[in-house]
Amino acid sequence: FVGYNWQFDDLILGFEANYSHTSLFGTASATRCYASSPSLPNCSAAITLGDGNDYNATVNATASMRITDYATARLRAGWVVDNVLPYAMIGLAVGRAEISRYATATGTPVNPPGTGTPFTRTEGTFNSSMLTWGYSAGLGADWLIVPDVFVRAEYEFVKFLLVSDFRSQVHNGRLGLGVRF
Repeated sequence: FVGYNWQFDDLILGFEANYSHTSLFGTASATRCYASSPSLPNCSAAITLGDGNDYNATVNATASMRITDYATARLRAGWVVDNVLPYAMIGLAVGRAEISRYATATGTPVNPPGTGTPFTRTEGTFNSSMLTWGYSAGLGADWLIVPDVFVRAEYEFVKFLLVSDFRSQVHNGRLGLGVRF
């Protein structure tokens, strides 16, 4: 992190820029089935394809997002109490993300019996190094341990807005050592 502060008696106002290189990963999956059998109560009705045959089918879909790095630019306000500076911050965030989506459909013919061809088909997309924007907010405290050297503890929440139908958020706890000059 790097920043600049102004002091007005015990009130501290400032701005900071932070960079985090990471490999945050999230995934989601879903399955949907289509069947003509009443013994499968959670399935939708069998599907009819272009060949005129009815099929029992299953669709498995997976989507994932990896955040490779992100940066925040934030405003900070705090109040000095002895050698401690509790503060709150709010700012903007930008990150790089990789997104992938894959779906596999499998089916077997059921009506009329003996007709149609079983199938399996997989489709997918991969987008690398997409920019995502959002905001950050948090709380923290700096403790002055010797003149011009401080220890920092903070919590930061970063929420990235919708990118390619994905939303993501990061809860970040940090400990750090800083130098004033």
